[in-house]
Amino acid sequence: MPTWGPFDVCKDRDLLGDISDQTVLEVGCGSGHSLAYLVNKGVQKAYGLDFSTTQLGFAAELNREARVRLIQSSMEQSIQIEPVDLIVSVYAMGWTRDPQALFRNLFSYLKPGGGLIWSWGHPLFDKAQYEGGHFVLRESYFDETPRFSPSWGGSNGVYMQNRTIATWFRYQTEAGFLVRDLLEPSPLSTDDAPDDPTRYYSAAKANHVPGTIIFVCEKP
Repeated sequence: MPTWGPFDVCKDRDLLGDISDQTVLEVGCGSGHSLAYLVNKGVQKAYGLDFSTTQLGFAAELNREARVRLIQSSMEQSIQIEPVDLIVSVYAMGWTRDPQALFRNLFSYLKPGGGLIWSWGHPLFDKAQYEGGHFVLRESYFDETPRFSPSWGGSNGVYMQNRTIATWFRYQTEAGFLVRDLLEPSPLSTDDAPDDPTRYYSAAKANHVPGTIIFVCEKP
């Protein structure tokens, strides 16, 4: 934050609004830079949730204020925290293997009237590839089959599942959320993106296919 994905998407928009004196949870806080941003915005308390002890170590080094509490846990496991005003997540929640449990948890953490704002890769972006001078779908948009990707990002491998926008919408509303807005932001900057259109994060692809979805939700 304030960017919600690659290519500086929504960097020109304040999706959080005035969060001074609020209690906020970040799901997938990683190295803690967004937590530091939240503290600078004046939150009363910030929870940072992440599965990685290594990432939480970085977050602890960066955030030494008493207002920040770090929690090591999977996002599908229920945690004990005080009710929060806002939950945010940047490119983390899409990794879940149990979306129903995840959204039930998030709904239970929020105060009535509280908000959930989260981003993830747009399902079309992963399926689009450059062939013969055009961007085409390499597989069906409706295919939500989970796939195991070995040695992804230097890890031992991860399961990846591309869900449609309608599927994400259904998981959230079934948990009780009202979806107030759905954003498919265009890129603000592709200066650092490769020119080769066959690359995954190429400038051409970013300008042809939405790369990020952002849900803005509320607990009634």
